[in-house]
Order: sequence, then structure tokens, then C-alpha cells
Amino acid sequence: MADLTPERQEWVDSLREVADAFEAHPELIGTGGAYLSIWWPPSAVAVVRSLGGAWTAEANDGSPRIVRKFGPHRLSVVVSTSETTETQTVQTAKVINDEIAQAIATASALVAS
Repeated sequence: MADLTPERQEWVDSLREVADAFEAHPELIGTGGAYLSIWWPPSAVAVVRSLGGAWTAEANDGSPRIVRKFGPHRLSVVVSTSETTETQTVQTAKVINDEIAQAIATASALVAS
């Protein structure tokens, strides 16, 4: 298990609390899944790569993002472009993983259209 700051440990623990609540009350579970959206800088693309799995590009409310499904649940990683241009974001990601770079480029193109 990774060393977490107290703030990050609280973040992880709160996700477990949500899962525990649904496990204790399965009648509250709907037909859809949970949607977790996280804002990360371009440098965090390496973390996305380490999660593995199939990622798809999306554009929602003007932000490029890549999404991975975990069963019925979705993790949406919004690639923050406020500190860099979208081109720099794509270049940073491309060095790490061509597939993720393509997903970010596709999402950026969707935002631009």
C-alpha cells in the first residue's frame, strides 16, 4: 500500500465509505454506475498509463478527458490545459504513451469542434 498524506488517505477512505454504504443497503443501488471525475495535469498521464485498461477520449463541457470503465462505473480524467496548451499536453502524453496521447488529441479535437 502506498504512503498517503492524511488528506489523500481521507479521500480514499471516503470512497470506501460510499462502497460500504451501498453494500450495507443494496436496495439503493441503481441500474447505472458511479461517475468519478478527476482533474490532473498533463504530467499525470503516466499514472493513467499505470492503471492500464482501455481508455476512450471524450469531450464534455469544453474539457478534453479520457475515460476508463470499471464495470458499470466510470473514471474520467480531465486533462488540465490551463497551465499548458493542448498541443503541449498531447506532446507530453505522447512521450509516455502513444495510445493515451491519441485519446487526448481526439478529446481536444472534439472540444474544438
